Amino acid sequence: MEGILSLEEVMDGVIPPILAEHLMPSFFGLDWNTAFTLAVETLAEVIVYQKPDAYLIVNRSIAGTQFEFDLYFREEGLFRINAALYVSDSFWEIEDEEERLRTRLDDKLRNYYLWLVEHYAKMLGMPAFSGDRKSPGFPENELAKFLTLWTFREGQFQVEYEHSEKELPIIVKLSSRALRDGTIR
Repeated sequence: MEGILSLEEVMDGVIPPILAEHLMPSFFGLDWNTAFTLAVETLAEVIVYQKPDAYLIVNRSIAGTQFEFDLYFREEGLFRINAALYVSDSFWEIEDEEERLRTRLDDKLRNYYLWLVEHYAKMLGMPAFSGDRKSPGFPENELAKFLTLWTFREGQFQVEYEHSEKELPIIVKLSSRALRDGTIR
C-alpha cells in the first residue's frame, strides 16, 4: 500500500484537495451497498486493481490530479472507501536508532493528523467524534489509533491515524463508511 503523499509533503503540511464528498459513493457513481459486480461494471475504466468480491482500487481525478481510492465490499455490498495519504515502512527488527526514528516519525505523523483534523473542522464544523481507541464512543470495528469523524446524510467522513502494532506501518488516511440506521457504527 502506498500513500498519496511523500514524507516530505507530509512534513510540509500538504493537504490534498480531497473533500468529504470525494469519499462518498456518489462521487464514484455508486451507492452504499452497491454490489461488487455492479461496481466493477460502473468503474471499469478507472480500476487499477481488484480482489474479487473484496475490494477495488480506482483512480479518480480531483482538481486535475489523479488520486487512488480503495473501495471495500462485504456480502451486502460497498461499505467503506479509503484514501491513504501517507503509509510508512514497516518497523520489523527495530534497533535502538531505528526505534528513535520510529518514535520521531510517530510524533510528526500524529501532528499531521491533528493538522488534518483542524483543516477539515474549519470546512465541516464540529466533528461527531474525536478521540483515541480508549475514548468513550470510539466506533467499533475501527483499527485507527486516533479517529475524528463527521456524520452526513450520505455517510460518515473520517480522518484516521492508524498504528495498531509497533512493528506495522503508520498510516494517515481519509475514509468514509455507510451509516447504520443514521448513526455512527
